[in-house]
Amino acid sequence: MITTLTARAASAMTALALFSFSAFAAGPPLFPQPLHLTRAVDDPDGKTTMVDEYCRGNTIVSIVGDRTVIADYDKQTVMEIDRAAGTYSVTPFAQLAKNAPPPPPSSAQSTETSFTYRAGVPRAARAGAEYYEAEAKDGRAPIRKVETAVDRSVALSRDAAEVLAGAAYPRSRTDESEIALRATSPNASGRRVQSNSSGSAASQSYGLAVEQSVTYELEGRTVVIKNRITHIGHEEPLAALIAIPPGARLVESASVLARKALDDADRLPSTPAH
Repeated sequence: MITTLTARAASAMTALALFSFSAFAAGPPLFPQPLHLTRAVDDPDGKTTMVDEYCRGNTIVSIVGDRTVIADYDKQTVMEIDRAAGTYSVTPFAQLAKNAPPPPPSSAQSTETSFTYRAGVPRAARAGAEYYEAEAKDGRAPIRKVETAVDRSVALSRDAAEVLAGAAYPRSRTDESEIALRATSPNASGRRVQSNSSGSAASQSYGLAVEQSVTYELEGRTVVIKNRITHIGHEEPLAALIAIPPGARLVESASVLARKALDDADRLPSTPAH
């Protein structure tokens, strides 16, 4: 159960799960300028996983060790490359949507009423960042507290913010991702966006969540998972990390294989009672 909770919290704010996709209408690109983010995800067991995200146009590249995942929003496909195994897969967004798990019982729509929100205290480690806290009203809720730091100097569209928060189609929204979006939204602190000099309304830009700490209470154990951005830049990924290795085999993605395994298990005949 702890392992499941770790995976859920980590993927809520990062591309660690590598399936944070968005089905958006034709329009401006998600990331007009290259954006490189390096994340550190600290799990309850003391392990830190480093994730490099390269965002440009409508393509997002996520790299964790020997594994690269390329989400192409124009082609509506996800390519996974495993350099260690010498394999790669290509999966349509529609297939991933079918494989996505259902939302948790506490559904993301309930976050407005099930959490108390307040501004957090600024910290020297994140000069200029805005801090927000969300605390569960129900003391029995598995998610007890979420703390989010937002950097407003990085302006994102809502679509881009949803992708980075892990709240976008085909994944199910979670309380963690909804709280992150609320914190990064233009009106999180009650600000009002001024119109530009031509009189038209200024774009409603979302900020970048540069840190999130989620506290869970599970089976009497307090679990804290932290997700923090350690680098913001405009670098491009190395060509060798996004290319299919020579001789690599085309395979089915882990998501598709997991779905098939579940379907096969459902079709197994039950053992007759004696």
